[in-house]
Amino acid sequence: MVATTNNTDISYSREVVAGIINTNPVFKTIPTTGGSPTNNITTAVSEVIRSDRQTTDLTKTDVDINGDINYELDYPNYAPLMVSLMQDGTVQAEFSVGSFLVTGTAAGDGIVGLSIDAVQYDITPTASDTATVMATALTAEINSGSTHVASNAAGVITITSVYSGVAGDSVVFTDATTDTGTTGVPTQPTGGVDQVQNGYSIIGVTINTGSSLLTKAGIEGLVEVGDVFYMSSATNPDNDMARVITDVSVPDQISFSPVVPVGTTDGSTDIVMKLTDKHTNSSDCDVDKYTIRKRVAPCPSGQYDFFYKGCSINTMNWSLSTGSILNGTFGVMGYKEQVETSNLPGMTVIDVTPYTIMNSISSVAAINIEGVNLGTCKFTSMDLTYDNQVNLAKSLGIEGACDSASFSLMVTGNVEVYFANLDVYNAFINSTGFGVTLILQDPDGNVIGMNMPYCKFESLDVAISSNDSFLTQSGSFRALMDPDLGYTFKLSLIDA
Repeated sequence: MVATTNNTDISYSREVVAGIINTNPVFKTIPTTGGSPTNNITTAVSEVIRSDRQTTDLTKTDVDINGDINYELDYPNYAPLMVSLMQDGTVQAEFSVGSFLVTGTAAGDGIVGLSIDAVQYDITPTASDTATVMATALTAEINSGSTHVASNAAGVITITSVYSGVAGDSVVFTDATTDTGTTGVPTQPTGGVDQVQNGYSIIGVTINTGSSLLTKAGIEGLVEVGDVFYMSSATNPDNDMARVITDVSVPDQISFSPVVPVGTTDGSTDIVMKLTDKHTNSSDCDVDKYTIRKRVAPCPSGQYDFFYKGCSINTMNWSLSTGSILNGTFGVMGYKEQVETSNLPGMTVIDVTPYTIMNSISSVAAINIEGVNLGTCKFTSMDLTYDNQVNLAKSLGIEGACDSASFSLMVTGNVEVYFANLDVYNAFINSTGFGVTLILQDPDGNVIGMNMPYCKFESLDVAISSNDSFLTQSGSFRALMDPDLGYTFKLSLIDA
């Protein structure tokens, strides 16, 4: 029977050694709507001069892998690939608020401990131990292992995690408080702070009524401009929304956007700020490489697996338009193809992670263009492309690529907005820089934030299309490196 596309799927496995399929590989299946890598073969024909004018031979001269894979955007299956796209040498964080477990103590004969990344650290204090003494002892216990490094001051333990193989992620654990008797235990009091991986959970923040200000002692040192965070309140759910931080220059306060409208909050003091993971574009040399598997399984039997080795996530495109599902493509560049008719030894295939699709109504939480007033009706469409410009290196005697490298980063976008005033036109004609933030949220509460702090329009047209039509402005823009923040693109991820 002729094979159909219904009996195909795409999966990937992160390579330990670039260009080599892992031993006992584990492949993660992703939901796609079409497309796959392609094995591109370059040929050359003999140019020997012949009186009969015929060509005698053709030979293969080059091989490389590239191609685009189409998708409907979802959080659990595509957030990890978006992290790889950033090329900052890290993987998606596994974060949970309140991940530090504390065992209770009696008066001098109990155990004080906490768990970091499922590694347990315990000490046995004496009844006279103060918070500072216990913090010093617990810090020494943490440093005695090879997984985490800690320091302490006045009972506050700061932990540098080597979680997921990434060093330098800061965790601030709160100081010790008095338990039964005279012995203290580490705990998180109201207003305490946990910072895990590249994200944070900050509790006990106060919001000013009808404003864009959040206040808390020292908060400006815990966050950064461009972070997309989720703000929530147990007493005022009207506050619950993903927002972007716009200013941290004033002590003990931060500014954010979109603004909370007047009347929707009473100045809550129980605001929680949550950010799971964040990444900025980077030039890390340790770029993720994948083996991508294209499975073809014709009815009623048979199996054909195409393995594309040494693939880098080269490009990713996100397409938003009214009346549609959020979708896009991601492009790969790789070394070489390998074809098999049965499973590789020890191979495991994981099914698609359950997800909910994202649409152009409920999933677009915010699109901000700083300094531009777009009125009530704003965007009709936005198309955004992140391009690492991966190039393949070729060597004599080697079929396929022997290495790859990313060249200059290009982040570009196309927008169509309703015409309301000259703000957009003036930004174009005056070559004025502006920031763009796109916030997407799926029905489960997962959030994707994309922040480009410094952009400029490359083109803009106010076209009169036809009779009885809305007047719109269509343009293209390019994201550039912000001279103050030092990045072009920041990705924020927030788990529900």
